[in-house]
Amino acid sequence: MNLPPWMIPSDLAPGDTKSRGKEWNAVQFFRIDRPDHPLFDPAYQHLWDQFGPVFEIESREVLLKRLNWAREYGDLIYEMDLIMSGHDFVGVRDHSAILIEFHGSPAAVVHMSHNLVAPAWRRSGIAGWLRALPVETARRCLTANGAPADSPIILAGEMEYPDPQDEATHRRSVLDWDELEREPHSSMLRWYRQLLELRHRHPALRTEGPEDTAAAVHPDIGAFTVVRGQRVMVVVATGDQAVDVAALAGGGTALLTNDATWGDAGQLAAGRTVVLDLRPDDPDA
Repeated sequence: MNLPPWMIPSDLAPGDTKSRGKEWNAVQFFRIDRPDHPLFDPAYQHLWDQFGPVFEIESREVLLKRLNWAREYGDLIYEMDLIMSGHDFVGVRDHSAILIEFHGSPAAVVHMSHNLVAPAWRRSGIAGWLRALPVETARRCLTANGAPADSPIILAGEMEYPDPQDEATHRRSVLDWDELEREPHSSMLRWYRQLLELRHRHPALRTEGPEDTAAAVHPDIGAFTVVRGQRVMVVVATGDQAVDVAALAGGGTALLTNDATWGDAGQLAAGRTVVLDLRPDDPDA
């Protein structure tokens, strides 16, 4: 599937990889990175309507000044990212990136400020892309200052306590039990139940403490792994390509996977997970 250039699959969080497998031709992306950008006012108005009444956003004047940071300081960027579908509002977010020194090497810290998705686009997967956009901003901050694009990036967010008197708090807190019968929720529930059942019956998944757990990110192949008790490996394909699990794990037998295409070749499809027994012939391990 062809994605627009601003959608970088490797920047998606593991829980947002489902956003990659959808068609996004109907949306348009606008980066607001200067105070005279013609879309600043409508983008800010959407944020203000949501966050202004509860005093959770700065004034228009303050944010206009921040849009000059990149030109004034060089190592500090503030921007808004607006997504539209024709004339319809889809989502908007703002964030800041700053260059720092981290253990003697350059790095970037991103303050992830506001993130708003139109009600009609919630649960569409667009929120995953909005969450990923600050990573690219951090890379641009790094390279603009002569630092390698693969330098460490630290994401910093803040959480606001919900107002118990706000009707919106109540609406967000009510569970929609009918979702259990609808996709993709029914498949996700079935998958979690299978994982819980596997944990119940496999000893290596019931060990206590973190000392026998090893997690690793493999950015070169787009994978995240967790090994428990040197016996069970969980592999998540986080990139936009299939992962050669056989080469990564060096063997093992699949105990459970949500990849419908999984086969003897050991190729894990993008966005999917497999749980391996690394020593299937050792019943006492």
